[in-house]
Formats: sequence, structure tokens, C-alpha cells
Amino acid sequence: MIQQLIASRLFWWGGSLVFASFYSLQAIKKAFSSQPIIQDDARQYLFWMLRFFDGELFPNDLIADYFQSVTPDGYTTLFRLLSGWGVSPLLLHKLLPLILALILTSYGFFLTLKIFPLPFAGFTAMVLLNQSLWFQDDLASATPRAFVYPLFLAFLYYFLSRNYIGILSAIGLLGTFYPQYIILSAFLLFVSILLVWRKKITDQNTYIFLIITGLTCVLVLLPYALETSEFQPVITREQALVLPEFYPDGRSSFFFPNPIYFWLFAERSGLIPALMPPLIWLGLLLPILCRFPTKFPLVKQLKETGILLRVLLASLICWLLAHLLLFRLHLPSRYTDHSGRIMMAIAGGITITIFLSAGINYFRQKQGKWLQKLWRSGGSLLLVGILFFYPILSERFPMTNYRPVSAIELYNFLEKQPKNSLIASLTAEANYIPMFAKRSVLVAEEYAIPYHLGYYSQLRDRALALITAQYAIEKDVLIEFIQDYKVDFFLLEDSSFTLKYLERDWLQQYPEATEKAVMNLKQGKTPILSKYQESCTVFKHQQFTVISSDCILSLSSTPN
Repeated sequence: MIQQLIASRLFWWGGSLVFASFYSLQAIKKAFSSQPIIQDDARQYLFWMLRFFDGELFPNDLIADYFQSVTPDGYTTLFRLLSGWGVSPLLLHKLLPLILALILTSYGFFLTLKIFPLPFAGFTAMVLLNQSLWFQDDLASATPRAFVYPLFLAFLYYFLSRNYIGILSAIGLLGTFYPQYIILSAFLLFVSILLVWRKKITDQNTYIFLIITGLTCVLVLLPYALETSEFQPVITREQALVLPEFYPDGRSSFFFPNPIYFWLFAERSGLIPALMPPLIWLGLLLPILCRFPTKFPLVKQLKETGILLRVLLASLICWLLAHLLLFRLHLPSRYTDHSGRIMMAIAGGITITIFLSAGINYFRQKQGKWLQKLWRSGGSLLLVGILFFYPILSERFPMTNYRPVSAIELYNFLEKQPKNSLIASLTAEANYIPMFAKRSVLVAEEYAIPYHLGYYSQLRDRALALITAQYAIEKDVLIEFIQDYKVDFFLLEDSSFTLKYLERDWLQQYPEATEKAVMNLKQGKTPILSKYQESCTVFKHQQFTVISSDCILSLSSTPN
């Protein structure tokens, strides 16, 4: 019997890993489908890591320095160590999703068995979790938020196992990869202590265990609480309310006029995560099934269901606290999105298992073999649909948000320029120049993250100055801009001096500059920068034009 149980666990654990690998490999296939390619959010983290291979890159670069400072230490250390073995950040970020998926699937599978000791439930829960993860791009990003799933699942598993070494390791790693979830873990322990006290449990070991674990969370968080940065302070709610960046179509849209959408469903502020596949929502039925143990006998095997509720309660507390302290604990939805996805997948897997078992028992009692066969066949078809066909039929699956780029000749040209070159551009291509050309940009939409005023106030000033200079009709404005910011090149597109170009959402965040630029174009006034295109162009490919600032300064100093 024991051998059968072990074999069963190994079989369903192996099945979980097979599905995790299958989904991840579909994403990896996309990652290597074309060159060069990079995941959307990974652009913020990977480009500055090129300094691991060449310390002279991005000298005195505000953007590189900022993102290096906000990247968690554990994440930085991992990439730094592997870069010492010759593994590039770009390659590692493409391979990490598979590794993380296998780790989180293993911890999630055995965590589910702690709650409900049927391996099939662990298998179903992990298939649902992996599907849910690949219906959005957290894993594909291989950014710090991708690590929250294996590390938080590890923490929960060791927490239920009362494995001190495992708990300390998980908390330490969680704190160096995704510190926000140390806060959630601390509140989980606080809720657990309250429940133990309310139930009047007198076991001192339980209190000692919870208190020691809680103190560990506090110690891990302490360095972050005491840390100071040149890019502080964090923006406040009042300051964010006056910036277009935080409204619909803004770079970090947060405030929405519809209160129901804002509080419940918005990506950054909402309480309820957007979970797929639809069957993951069956997890909401688990509390109802528990009320009918005679009809659903397997509910009697539930052991640690309280952890599901405690995690959700701790997530709700953190969500409320993040709203109250906006934006000091970063974005409120981060505290319900990741944890909610994990808990709903586990609850969903358990619910499906209980339903299937209850159906088999029902038809067995009816003594109708054909009904049993029909139910088993129907259940099998349902599972095949859940585990295989539904994701494949969805165009969104797997969601990776990989961004292939084609301006290779442009990157090659810029990479040949001096390492301290600074490129000024309002094009979307500026988002890729640091990674693929290894050169600094003055400003770019992808890096216009407005949460730290010490950084963003400078970046916003740069954006305003660049828009003003690019569309200025006065020569002195352009010259002053070049000299103030020490710009070496301007990167333009064929459509750069059109009204439609200025209508892009990102540029509309800077009305102080764009309104005057629009007015000049509507009045038929020609921006002075466009007059230098013919004489100062040093590179032209497809729709892109690179203009030399030295040439502009030289011609400007020559008497007419």
C-alpha cells in the first residue's frame, strides 16, 4: 500500500512537471523564434547588467543607475554570478521561466498534498496554476516578480511542515528577490497568531514557532526600511493625483474615474486578479463543498485548509495597507494578484478532485456500470479539455510579451560610437537602444517609471526639454538643449515632425511641451532640427535617421 502511494505521488508529480515543461517550452520557442528579441518588462532590468561584462558602459547614466539601485539584491547576484560563467543576461532571462516553473510546480504540488493528501489534486492544481501563469506574462518576464511564485510556495510549504531551516531560507530568498511578499508573510504570521490565541491553544511550541518566524520576517525587512537612496522620496498620492502619468493611457495608469473598476479590477489598484483559465474559479466552491461532507466524502480528508483563508486574509490586509500608504508599499494589487492566483489554483484543483470522486461514487451507488463509464469518460474529456485543448485553442496562450526588434543596422551603428555617447530620441526604438546598442539614451517611455521622485523628476524634465528642443523653431533653444544635456546624437523617424506623432499616449503626458509643439506644426512653422537633417545626418536606415549634434553645433557657429 505504501509503495502504491509513493508510486502514485511520483506519477502525478511527474505529470505536473511534464505540463509545466510543456507550457514553458512553448514560451521558450517564442523566445528563440527571432533575434534580437526581449521580453517587455525585462528591458528595465537587463540592459544595465551589461556592465557585468564591460564596466565602462553607461557612464554617469541616470537611467542605468536608477534601475540598478531598485533591482533586488538576490536578483542582481544571480545574474552577476552567471555572467561570471559567460551567461549573458539576455540568454538567462529566456531560460529562467522553465527553471522557475519546475521549482514552483514541485513546491506547489507538495504544498497541495499538505492540505489535501490526494496526488491527483496536486496534479490538477499545478496544471491550473501553470496555465494561469502563462495566461499572463509574469513568468515570461523572468523579472523579480517571477520569483515570487516558487519562493512564496516554498515558504508556505516549509511553514506547514514546520521546517525552520526551510522557512529561514525561503524568507531570506524572498526578501532578496521580492521584498513585498515578506510583508505579506509577516501578516500571515500575525493572522495565524491571532487565530491560535482565539482558539486558546496552549501549546507553547506553536507560539514560539510563529513568533520566531515573524521576527525573521522583520529582520529581513529591516534593511529595506532603513535604506536610503539618492532617488527618494517615493511619490505620494497627492503628488500622483496631479500627474497625467497616473491616469488612463498614462505610463503608469492607476487612477480611474469608475470606482468599481478602480477598487476591484484595475491592474495596479484592484482587489480581484484577472485569473485564467475560467475553471480556476471553481476554487470558490470549496467552502461550499465543505458544508456537505455526506455528499462529498473527500472533504473529510482536508487538513490544512485554514492556510488558504489566512493567506487571502493577509493579502487583503496588505492590499488595504498599500492603499493607505500609497505608494510606499508599491502597488496594492501586487499583494492579491500573485497570492490569489496560487490559492485559487490549489483550491480549484482540490474542488475538481472532490467533484470527480463524488460523481464516481454517485453512479457506483446507482449500480449502473454504463453510467460509471459515461461519467469517467466525460470526466476524462473534461480534464483533457482543461489540461490540454483549452490553452492551445486560446490565442493568448502562452502570453509572453516578447518584443522582436528589426533595427539591427541602427544598433550596430550606435554601438560603434564612443561608450559615453548619449542619444536623444522620442521614438519607441529608444526603449531598445540600451540593450541592443549598449549606449545611453536621454529618455525613453519604457524607463519613465514615476514612483521615485529623485529619479522621475529628472527624467520628466528631460522629456519636456527634448520635446521642446525637437520641435523648437528657434536655433538657440536647440543649441542650449544640446549643451545642457551633452547630447551626441538625435534619433528621428520619418514621421517625427507630424501632428500624429505627437498624439501618442506617452508624449501626451507632457502637455507643457507638446501643446506648444502642436501649435507650431499647425501654424506651418518648421522645427529647426528638421533643417539639419540633410547636412548633419550620419546614418539613415529605413524610417530612422541619426543626426550628429557636433555637426549642428558646428554649423550653428558658422556665420550665415
